[in-house]
Amino acid sequence: MSDLNLDKNDKETLIVLLRGLSRDSFHWAGFDKNLEEAVLGSKVLSLDLPGFGSRVKENSPLSISKISKSVLNKSEIKNFDSYNKRLIIGLSLGGMVALDDVLKNKEKWTHCVLLNASQKSKTPFWRRFNLKKLPSFLFGILFSGKFFEKTAYIATINNPKNLEKEVREWIAHRKDFPFLRRSVLKQLLAGSRFRLKETDRSSVKEVKSIVLTSKADRLVSYKSSEKIAQLLNWPIDHHQSAGHDLTYDDPEWVIKHIKNLLNENN
Repeated sequence: MSDLNLDKNDKETLIVLLRGLSRDSFHWAGFDKNLEEAVLGSKVLSLDLPGFGSRVKENSPLSISKISKSVLNKSEIKNFDSYNKRLIIGLSLGGMVALDDVLKNKEKWTHCVLLNASQKSKTPFWRRFNLKKLPSFLFGILFSGKFFEKTAYIATINNPKNLEKEVREWIAHRKDFPFLRRSVLKQLLAGSRFRLKETDRSSVKEVKSIVLTSKADRLVSYKSSEKIAQLLNWPIDHHQSAGHDLTYDDPEWVIKHIKNLLNENN
C-alpha cells in the first residue's frame, strides 16, 4: 500500500499514513489494509520517511519541515486533486510531519488524524519522551540493533499478540532495511524542535480533524496530545489502555474514529 503510482482514480477518499521514530510502513502490521477495507471507496497509502523502509538509503533531514516537504509532495501522488476527501494520519513523529504539512498547505488536506503526537510549545521534554526509556533507546541506537527493536516493541505496544515472534520479525525487517544510527538521532533532533504557535489555530480551522491519544502510553504522555488539541482547538479522545502504537493495540477503535470523521456532515 505504499505505491504512489496509482492507476486512473476511481476512489473518493485518499488516506495517507505516516509512522513515527525509526519506523516504516512494515510496522503498520496490516492496519493499512484493514483501514482500506473498512472505509468504502478509499485508497490507503503508507509512506516511508527518508532514511527508513523503502527510503532507507536517503538522508534523514534535521527538521520536521524538511521531512514533510520530502514525503508529502502531492505531485508524486497520481490524481491527488481528484479525490473529494484527502485524509492524512500521523502516528507519533509521523503526526508532527502530518501536522506540519497541514499547517503549511491548508487547502491540500480535507481531514487530519493525529495519534499520540507531540510538539514543543508549553510541553516539557519529559512529557514528550519518557526519560526512563531514554537510556535503553540510546543504548540500542548506539550499540545493539536487536536490543533497540525489542526495546521499541515493549515501549510502544501494551497488548502484544506474540511478543517473541513479532520482535523476531522486527529484527528481521531491520536486517532487510538497515537504517543508520544517525538517521534515528536526526529524527529525534527534528522532533525535539517541532513546535506549534497560538496563531496556527486559524490556519487549520477548515480541516476536519481529531487528536487520538492513550492514557496508558508508556513512551509519550497523553498530555502532549492534549496540548496540541488545546492549541489548535481540535477535538480529542482518550483510549484508556492502549499503548503508544494505538493502531496495533486497538485498530478497531482508531478506525471507528476515522470513519466517524470522514462521515461528518455528509
